[in-house]
Amino acid sequence: MQKDLRRSFRSKYLGSLVQRPKLLKWSTIYVGDVVLIGNGNQKRINWPLGRVIEIIPGKKGTIRFVRLRTADGETLRPNQRLFLLEITCQMAEDVEVKMQREQVVPVTEESHTRIIIPADPVS
Repeated sequence: MQKDLRRSFRSKYLGSLVQRPKLLKWSTIYVGDVVLIGNGNQKRINWPLGRVIEIIPGKKGTIRFVRLRTADGETLRPNQRLFLLEITCQMAEDVEVKMQREQVVPVTEESHTRIIIPADPVS
């Protein structure tokens, strides 16, 4: 039974994990990608998120710096302490478009609840 459980764990769970190379090739970062901005003075849970708005190449064409938009404004960071999240820029745009399409009905005095009506109702 233990062998079956181990085999099942390895095939189902470990097979579903995202495989990433240990060192990220920075040619894979694009404008619009969402990244964690690493900071050695804070715990990872407190690292800020940023969205790539500009990529600045070095002399040899490799990416050296990235301009990011964060909650506090824009910042310029070297690419060594940026950690690309699994969400792609296309997925982030799709979520934003979906949120903009949703219609929010205002709170009424009787119900005291907010109702969100999806833009594409299911038939």
